[in-house]
Amino acid sequence: MASLLQWRFESLERKFLNNKKRFLIAVQEQSDQGNLKEARVIEKAIANIEEKISILRGAYQNNSLNSLQRFFRIRALSRAYRDLNEGIKPWLQQLVETVVIVGTVVIVLQKFFFTHYNVPTGSAEPNILVGDRIWGNKLAYRISDVKRGDLVVFDNPLYDTRGAGSISRFMQEKLGITIPLLGIGPDAWVKRVVGLPGDVIEGRIEDGKSVVYRNGEKLYEPYKNPFPLIAVKKHVGLIDNDFLKMVPLLSWIGGETKEWLRFTYDPEKSLEQQPFYSIKEKEILRNMYTGEPFLYLAEVGESHDQFGPMRIPEGKYWMMGDNRKNSMDCRVWGFLDESKIQGRASFITFSIDSVEPLFLFELLKHPIDFWIKKIRWSRFGRSLHPFKELPKT
Repeated sequence: MASLLQWRFESLERKFLNNKKRFLIAVQEQSDQGNLKEARVIEKAIANIEEKISILRGAYQNNSLNSLQRFFRIRALSRAYRDLNEGIKPWLQQLVETVVIVGTVVIVLQKFFFTHYNVPTGSAEPNILVGDRIWGNKLAYRISDVKRGDLVVFDNPLYDTRGAGSISRFMQEKLGITIPLLGIGPDAWVKRVVGLPGDVIEGRIEDGKSVVYRNGEKLYEPYKNPFPLIAVKKHVGLIDNDFLKMVPLLSWIGGETKEWLRFTYDPEKSLEQQPFYSIKEKEILRNMYTGEPFLYLAEVGESHDQFGPMRIPEGKYWMMGDNRKNSMDCRVWGFLDESKIQGRASFITFSIDSVEPLFLFELLKHPIDFWIKKIRWSRFGRSLHPFKELPKT
């Protein structure tokens, strides 16, 4: 203990002596600028540190202080030196250091503890809507296994890092930084775990409806979207500018009309009373011959709903979206590799009825409706994993 305290004291003394010239220069600079009060503060701090060093040096020479007294005096010296050193740094240097520290903390938290995800598609409707912000728990699968019924956040399985530049690839693979909006890294997807490694999975169409079998048992899936989908078009982007649309990093700012978006729709309610999305009459895509809206019925089976039976390999999972009529999932791209999994989707942090990539755009375009109509206050904090197991029929 005594030798450790002495090493600490000598280390602080060396730091002070090595930087004393820099401290004195700071005093002179403040004096030259007419900041006499600040110059005196720095001079006083230097004198205070010199006094503390002198007392401690004498204590080690005369053995006049016990270990506990030395500990507290060395701690006071350390704090005095830290305050002086931080106080004379240029504001820009302090800002840069703060940004670096905060950025490092965020990177570590995002890589190992959590991810915050903006939902851009309706593949998990009505449990997760477009515009929901999701809290993904990365610790969940470090302390427990993936379970059937979990909503899981994972990297886009169709993304190929080999097409990225060296800097982008380093940010993705080594630091875990992904900014899909700027083309850095894969976007995150959310699907539900329907099959685990070793399960035999099969999709069938029975009585015109799609059903899923696991290990020979037909699944009852209460989370599936029972509502039809309606085709709509939505305009996104802050401004409608053709030049910005052609600039890779700025194209998302320029205006764009997205057509054939599929939104969950309750046909028994009027447009003004829709429970999931605000839909305007002019946004609905209609059949040019009949004038009827294009609707996609939730239960009607299609060719891609038929698959298997097939056994899920080790290290792989079978994922499906709750909104089966609007989900690109394992029926399209095959098994999900375990390495792609980020964590479990735990709860909705906040929710905005908007397809904008940045909610700030929505706020700027609709500053009043944003607070009254766009924010879905009732969805804040909603849990996303109420299903512990998939019950059998």
